Amino acid sequence: MHGGIGPELDNLNLIDAIPKPTTIDEDKGLMTALLWSDPHDEEVEEAEWEFNQTRNVGWLFGKKAFEQCLRDCNILMIVRAHQVAMDGYEFKFDKRLVTVFSAPNYELGDNHAAVLRIKPKTTSGFDKDNVEVECSIHVLNQGASITKTRTRLDPRVKNDGVFQILKK
Repeated sequence: MHGGIGPELDNLNLIDAIPKPTTIDEDKGLMTALLWSDPHDEEVEEAEWEFNQTRNVGWLFGKKAFEQCLRDCNILMIVRAHQVAMDGYEFKFDKRLVTVFSAPNYELGDNHAAVLRIKPKTTSGFDKDNVEVECSIHVLNQGASITKTRTRLDPRVKNDGVFQILKK
C-alpha cells in the first residue's frame, strides 16, 4: 500500500474496483485515502478518523480504526511506504503496520532508507495454501552500507524473521 487506509475501506475488492488509469483529485474518496492517509503520530487506542491537516488531504487513522480495517478486509498487517521514517522503517500498532521508506536523506534530511524483502521460505515458491515467507528489512545508512535487520512482522509467530499469513 502506498499511503494508508480510509473509513470506506471495508473490503479489498474496493481497491480492485477503482477505475485504472485514473486521475487523482482531492475528493477525499478511497483513492485519496490510499495515497495520502497516515497513522496518528501517537498510538491512541480510541482514535478513529481525523482529517489529515498536515497534508491537507487524506486521513489520520488510529489503532482502533486500523484494527477494524484489518478485520473487515481479513488481513493481518499492512506494509506502506508513503511517510518518512528516520530509521528507514517504523512499526506501529503492535507491529501490524510497518512503514518502509526508500529515500535516504529525503529533502536534505538525515533519514535512512530501507527495503523490505519478502521471499518464500521454501524453494518451491509461493503456495497459496501454505504461505510462509521469510522477511528481512535492509537499512541503507548514510555511508551506503547495508545492514540486515530481521524482525518479526506478525507478533503471533514466535520465529524471529518469519511470519505466516494465516487464513481466517
